[in-house]
Amino acid sequence: MARSLGVRGFVRNEADGTVTIEAEAVGPDLEQFLNWCRRGPSGASVSDVHVAEGAVKDFKEFEMRF
Repeated sequence: MARSLGVRGFVRNEADGTVTIEAEAVGPDLEQFLNWCRRGPSGASVSDVHVAEGAVKDFKEFEMRF
């Protein structure tokens, strides 16, 4: 979803079952991505989403990190 919206940054599954995402995009695209994150992909169980603003890191693409 991130790539289709032009969101840049990364996603990483954590050992405790949570997911960390750092994302940058133009306002409406980022808001649409956040709304999608609140639902998650099919088969996911999203119980909560915490959003915090941070410094712009100028990511070039969206990637999965392990």
